[in-house]
Amino acid sequence: MAQAGPEGSAVSLVRVEKLCKTYTLGKQQVDALRDVSLTINAGEFLAIAGPSGSGKTTLLNLIGCIDTPTSGELVIGEDSVAGRTPDDLAELRLRTMGFIFQTFNLLPVLSAAENIEYPLLQMKELSRSERRKRVDEYLEVVGLERFRHHRPNELSGGQRQRVAIARALATHPRIILADEPTANLDHKTGGSILALMKDLNRTRGMTFIFSTHDPSVMDMADWVVEVNDGILTEHGIFKTWDVREHLASLEKAFDDLLSQAFTEMPRPEAERKREEIRRRTTRTAAPAADWADQTLMR
Repeated sequence: MAQAGPEGSAVSLVRVEKLCKTYTLGKQQVDALRDVSLTINAGEFLAIAGPSGSGKTTLLNLIGCIDTPTSGELVIGEDSVAGRTPDDLAELRLRTMGFIFQTFNLLPVLSAAENIEYPLLQMKELSRSERRKRVDEYLEVVGLERFRHHRPNELSGGQRQRVAIARALATHPRIILADEPTANLDHKTGGSILALMKDLNRTRGMTFIFSTHDPSVMDMADWVVEVNDGILTEHGIFKTWDVREHLASLEKAFDDLLSQAFTEMPRPEAERKREEIRRRTTRTAAPAADWADQTLMR
């Protein structure tokens, strides 16, 4: 069993204990997840990484109550999902979670505004004016006010994903679950979508959980959790921002020491010595052995 979770007094939002998922394919039993334990705190921006077929999407679906575990415990907030009926799970998803999909999953006959409003129709306590207010708010958040009446086939891929983000936010969820949200987007568009989600995470404290094999998503995440062959691997758990900040502080300290060492030298000679020392202390990186190493090397 591998276990992960940031240190400190943060509020636990998702807790997974010894989670297993087994599928029956003909006469075979396939273990998609095995004995996974994980804690995700409120306000985190977490990536579940791994190659295709590793179990990362299965884990995301279980957290999102789209699928149910074979064994183990899943707690959302303070409530275990064990024994809940399909209707109970649907209500939990509506009130607690927003979903962003690789293929956008927008209804083609509805406009951007209508797609955003669609899940709000299930929240009977909201009046029509309240629903419209939320639609207007989140169209503005994703920068699509001028496209409110456009249908999906009249929007670019990046615009469709922005509509999907607005739809996910409109129900005021505690958790946003994103399954390969940049996979069908070009690099520039995917980068802008990631920047939007990171901004929402920082400014509004929204919790994002990604399933991905995109290095740019892992690079932006606070935490990266690696899944391989249905197992949460210990070496794939680290806080990327802490690592980069630590490396940056070490580099600055190194530069300061070099500056102090060569203050008495003529500038050209000092610069030559600095470069010589840098060449001696910089090693050529070996090929990355796993997903965590690839992310650290970026």
